[in-house]
Amino acid sequence: MRKLLLLVVLLLVSSCYSTHSESTLMDYKCPDCNLILISIDTLRADHLGCYGYPRNTSPNIDKLAAKSLLFENFYSVAPWTLPSHASMFTSLYPSQHGAHSINGSVEWEMNGKIAENIATLPEILKKYNLTTIGITGGGYVGSNFGFSRGFDTFMEIGFTTSINDSIKEFEEQLPGLKQKHFFLFFHTYQVHAPHHPEERFLKLYNQINDTVKLALLQRMDSLEKEYNLSCLLHLITNITNVSSDEANVSITRMIKDGTIKVVEENNKTTLRLNLWNSDKNRQHIINLYDADVKQMDYYIGKMFDLLEQSNLLNKTIIIFTADHGEAFMEYHDHNTSRDCGHYSLYNPVLHIPLIVYIPNVEPQILEEQYSTLDLMPTILSLLDISHNTSMFMGRNIFSDGIPGTRVIFAEEFRGVGWKAVITPRYKFIDHLSTLYGELYDLEQDPHETKNLYLKYPKLVKKFRWMLRSYTSNRYFVSGYKLIQVGNPIASLQSNRKANITDETITRLRQLGYLN
Repeated sequence: MRKLLLLVVLLLVSSCYSTHSESTLMDYKCPDCNLILISIDTLRADHLGCYGYPRNTSPNIDKLAAKSLLFENFYSVAPWTLPSHASMFTSLYPSQHGAHSINGSVEWEMNGKIAENIATLPEILKKYNLTTIGITGGGYVGSNFGFSRGFDTFMEIGFTTSINDSIKEFEEQLPGLKQKHFFLFFHTYQVHAPHHPEERFLKLYNQINDTVKLALLQRMDSLEKEYNLSCLLHLITNITNVSSDEANVSITRMIKDGTIKVVEENNKTTLRLNLWNSDKNRQHIINLYDADVKQMDYYIGKMFDLLEQSNLLNKTIIIFTADHGEAFMEYHDHNTSRDCGHYSLYNPVLHIPLIVYIPNVEPQILEEQYSTLDLMPTILSLLDISHNTSMFMGRNIFSDGIPGTRVIFAEEFRGVGWKAVITPRYKFIDHLSTLYGELYDLEQDPHETKNLYLKYPKLVKKFRWMLRSYTSNRYFVSGYKLIQVGNPIASLQSNRKANITDETITRLRQLGYLN
């Protein structure tokens, strides 16, 4: 009966999928190589030159990409820092590893940590005698949430510091690594809002002369918040060096250009920050983001130089990626909804870069789609570590014996909650708290603006069927055939609350997660 049901499903969905041309990948092995995993928090793929961005934001990363494997269709399985990085480290969905929002809460104290009964990537690599080093920005990638497990050395640099400080830590660690077989995880919030790039990078793109407006746009966590005049003056004078009189003048100017809206309600006057009120302001925020990308690229270039000077580049695998992207008020769903930050399952948030540098391997551009779940089994395979991968939801990118392109699933449990299915042709987003959903034809509508949910009810039904079983099955598309592969796991997580320190609270507040 089960086989008959699967056959019926395959016939029903066969016309709903198509796949890009499948490139041939060798099963690369480099057991003696070191491995560096670089995760740039909040980095969109399409803001890098090697992914087609017209601005020269990433010359050093582009140089690496030119001698690496570049994956054009790589996705995160979660749209924010904590669950996405935990999925990288476990090859499990957030609903399985437990490091995500509990009961839909958006409050910081209601987030779980990586379940203790799940082995993480650093723990496995340490078991196989690699020296393990972690250099992170802390916050949601900190020891409070289980990320320090398995590391011989784990440093939380802090969000308020520049990527420059993280590179200095890397430089200090490097001499001791020359004679070791090591795994290094490097994470930075440099590209994450609020945006404070160094002046030399800011001036490349910034077009704002108003110090106060620039400071408010840099924060972005004040988006759509309402203040009385005294509170707004207090905010401005605290984040800038201007006087109250100068702040008053700037507030008047921003009321005129629409950045601040005067709201009269119940005999009360408040000032509402409307930072995304115009395409001009939107471009200003993109400029700030690009300046941070440029600064990140400059210092990542320094890392590559240090590796080369230490004669380590020719024996080190480098994996460059991100945990999620960032939305800049793109329109979706028949232009009725707009998206900013990283609270959705649209492509500006889920589509991220993946560049894999393997010494002496010819560069190649790959079109097949993969996800952050695939990093862990791929890393173990590259290092020729024979670990049991049956408990992983991801696949070894280079060889897992299953032909076809992976069907991607993504989860977001904050707020009302969403889940998504991504095939090479379609994306379906299910709204968990309602009967509503969104269906996009990515070939015809890559920007996800035309919702086909009501037009194709049978296809929606099939995707919802897949969403009921994706944590116990893996799905692949090969030609016009859907392949289902069973997995022995359904849920491993304990979803325990993390024990949050005051220092972590401060870092999360700096990142804009807390008021």
